[in-house]
Amino acid sequence: MKQAIKYLAKLLGLLVLTAATLYALLIIVYLLPIGRIQSHVSDAETYSIFAVERNYPHIVSAMREDSVLEDYTDAWMLLIASCDSNEPFYKAALLNEREYYNEGEAAPAENVMFMNYGYDSLGQREYARYWHAYLIFLKPLLLIFNYAQIRYILMAVDLGLLVLVIKAMSESKNAKARHMVFPLLVAVLYINLTVVSLSIMYSNCFIVTLAALAVMLKYYDKLDFNIFFMFVGIATSAMDLLTYPTITFGIPMATLVVLMSGTFKDKFIRFFKSGMAWCFGYLGIWLLKWIISSIVLGKNMVAEGLEAVLVRTEGVEDSAFDVIMGVLKMKPEFLKIVLVIAIVIFAVNLYKHGRPDLATLAMLAIVFLVPFAWSAIVRNHTIVHVRFTHRLLATAIYSGLLGACGTFADGIRNDGINT
Repeated sequence: MKQAIKYLAKLLGLLVLTAATLYALLIIVYLLPIGRIQSHVSDAETYSIFAVERNYPHIVSAMREDSVLEDYTDAWMLLIASCDSNEPFYKAALLNEREYYNEGEAAPAENVMFMNYGYDSLGQREYARYWHAYLIFLKPLLLIFNYAQIRYILMAVDLGLLVLVIKAMSESKNAKARHMVFPLLVAVLYINLTVVSLSIMYSNCFIVTLAALAVMLKYYDKLDFNIFFMFVGIATSAMDLLTYPTITFGIPMATLVVLMSGTFKDKFIRFFKSGMAWCFGYLGIWLLKWIISSIVLGKNMVAEGLEAVLVRTEGVEDSAFDVIMGVLKMKPEFLKIVLVIAIVIFAVNLYKHGRPDLATLAMLAIVFLVPFAWSAIVRNHTIVHVRFTHRLLATAIYSGLLGACGTFADGIRNDGINT
């Protein structure tokens, strides 16, 4: 009991230390010269992107909402990054204000265009509920690059991480890891890398997921998975704006489920603890942002945050079933094809190899259900922003296909990736 309490205290200490580090890093980037950042946000090339694309451009087809780019939020991020706050830097790092340039506060893409026109700012609006940790990277990048150039950087990072992870899986000595390549590629195809790599907002969860997989595959035998998943949850909460966060949990967790071995009890305990650690990191770091903000800013950010949570979970008339169906209807043809492929692969493997590892299948089934549970709980946000929240289903696709082909792999009793 004492050891458990000591370990929990260690996790809590790491969480608090991480929150302090995030705040310190945000303070540092808020001290960077704002004029140079503004020059890259308001330059001609950045202007041309938003002048043509506006807030919600379609990349593939105007009739396919799953191909919509989130220029609206990217422009919002650029406005936050380039805001010359009237508050002291240590408050500005928590308030995360943005400029607006007309009385009605036009959509963000138009506000970026107004910057290029040289309009005077009419004021600043705060967005303090989130950490906005992407600013730790975005602000320094904007000292050198404009939005168009940052898109190229995103493409390189997204594709580079994907190649790195696929290479690690395919070159592993463990057949279980090699069987993960196909499920991952199908999940990425569903996410739509073409769209994701053009969006700062969409890339955050994608990068966190692939980075987590890269670390897991390289250091599997050395990781404390409770601490690992806690930091994955922290990174998700700090970087993301509620796009499709379950993939940062579900895809690494499904990978862990297939790689680990032992008795069902041992595997389930590791599975459960790792899942709770992700939740602890994800929710805990968010709560600490509200607490730190309440102390520094002198207002009750905890109450404001909890009010927003209630809106996002209950502020919609749609039932949980309606929300889930709304998510499934975004790419019905794709999902039907994946279902058929999964059934065929499972049947072939069942015929060739006999019964799969049922304990592994049971845990993969739990991971499979996570995006549906999230959609049922966070109903308002999921259905209102279904054009991007539908990517939550990548978790179900990956875990489902792993269940079809990964649980039959040779060496199923081996633990790790180098055995």
